[in-house]
Amino acid sequence: MIMESGSPAVPTQDTKLLNIAFTEQIAIKVGCATNRQSVVKCLKDVEAEDLERAEFETMPKTTSHFFPQYGDEFLPKNPRKSVSSGEFRCKKLLIGNNLDEGSVFVSTSAPEIFGFFGEKIKQLSPPSGAKQAEEIIKSILPDLQSTVKSLSQITHC
Repeated sequence: MIMESGSPAVPTQDTKLLNIAFTEQIAIKVGCATNRQSVVKCLKDVEAEDLERAEFETMPKTTSHFFPQYGDEFLPKNPRKSVSSGEFRCKKLLIGNNLDEGSVFVSTSAPEIFGFFGEKIKQLSPPSGAKQAEEIIKSILPDLQSTVKSLSQITHC
């Protein structure tokens, strides 16, 4: 199994309907909501920058737009609950990260300072970047210590 970035660790609710509603709003903004049968095909033809701008206009100053969905054949249960209850199969895991991991949080939280696509991000100093990162982590995982503690207690793998 390969895990990239941190989305499986984000506390989520039942997001399927939220994801669908959010996608519909983006489709409307980029002109892809005229025919329900061809929405996905139309969205695939839209430039990434236009999709990102539509996404930002729909929910400005947040990166919490789409979350992993569960409740289907691929991912039947909430992954956080499965880990907490020990209901998962142990597999070899390769964990990766990206260059500038998390920089999207900084640019979308203050586009007037960092630029819409982070083009001004070079101006971010280490002290202000650390403060910004801490605020973002606290907003996503307000009970970080508890999450780390519960994950550290997994012993059956």
